[in-house]
Amino acid sequence: MFGKNTLCEGFFPEKFVAGEAAPEADPVCFKARRASERLFIVADPDADILYTASAVRGDDIAVILPTTAPADYLAHLRAMNISYLFAGERGADLRSAMQTLCDEFGVRVISLQGGGIIDGAFLHAGLISELSLVVYPGIDGLASSPSIFEYTGPDSCAAPRQRLELLSVEEVGHGVVWLRYRVHVE
Repeated sequence: MFGKNTLCEGFFPEKFVAGEAAPEADPVCFKARRASERLFIVADPDADILYTASAVRGDDIAVILPTTAPADYLAHLRAMNISYLFAGERGADLRSAMQTLCDEFGVRVISLQGGGIIDGAFLHAGLISELSLVVYPGIDGLASSPSIFEYTGPDSCAAPRQRLELLSVEEVGHGVVWLRYRVHVE
């Protein structure tokens, strides 16, 4: 799973411009024809990624959207054979989206590989069970460098009542270290 910014930077940089911004009256999830076993899940709370393909890295795309997504955009996704589901009015109800992915699409495990914003949203929602962190021995020192978790919500803490338990440490060569943690929600 990627967040919007990560996906757009690497795959689909163009924005979809809806001719009609009105949402569907009662939007329901759409399950496209599947050509791959896995899904490439993308969170797009703005509902404006212009998809030019229905797969990323060989995996069919499934988009998490707000219920306010324009009807034109949903029609575009259906025409592209791209699955979509909803996460509330602002696209931020990640618990609901994960339940839909499980119930409707059979998804049981997700590898979250997004940037700090989507990672921070999942952390805040208590939806991360394990953290796999690879540390490269380089320092850039730039304040603009993204962090692993960037929480942008109203609460003062991204990880309320959560703690990490170290599972393993492995040096993988050239000073690179792989750390694995279990996330406990108390």
